[in-house]
Amino acid sequence: FSDRFVVAATARGVWARSANRTAPVWPPSPDSRHARLQPMEPDAERWLLERDVQPGDDVEIAVRPGVGLGLAVAEGASAAWASDDPIAIVAALERAVRPRWVWWDRHTADLLVGGGVAVQRCWDVVTVHRLLHGGWWTSVPVAWAWLHGLPSESLPRSGQLGLLDQPSEEGD
Repeated sequence: FSDRFVVAATARGVWARSANRTAPVWPPSPDSRHARLQPMEPDAERWLLERDVQPGDDVEIAVRPGVGLGLAVAEGASAAWASDDPIAIVAALERAVRPRWVWWDRHTADLLVGGGVAVQRCWDVVTVHRLLHGGWWTSVPVAWAWLHGLPSESLPRSGQLGLLDQPSEEGD
C-alpha cells in the first residue's frame, strides 16, 4: 500500500510526490514530480473528490503543525499546502471524505489524535511491518527497504566512529 506514493514532513516544509521503485529523496529536489507547498489554505476536500477518493480509499499523509500538510493518492497525484493548522484540515477531511490514512509511523497518529481528530481508518506502515514479520523492533528505513525489496543490511548505520577504524594508505 505505501509503496505507491510518498509524502514527507520536515521542520521546513511538507512535500508530496508520486513514488516509484527508487529510493525517496529527502528533502525532494525541485523537479516536477514533487508538489510544492501552496501558499493558501487548501481546498483539500475538493482535491480528493476530484481524484475520486471514496470512503476507505488510501490517502498518504504527512503533517507538520505550523508548516503544512501533504497528501498523495494511489493514482499518483500528490499535493502539499502551507497551513498554520493542518490538523484542522485533516479533521475536516476525516469528517467529509473518510479516507484510510496511510502514514509511516505513530508520530502522525499522535499528532492527529492529540489535535482532536477521530481517525476512523489508517495504515501505520511500521506497525503493519511489525505484524507481518512478527518482530518488535523496526523503523521507517527498515520498512521502506522491505517494501522495495532492498536488503536491510545495506541501510546506513549510526554509531560511534573511530579514527583508527578504517585502514588507510596515507600515514605520517
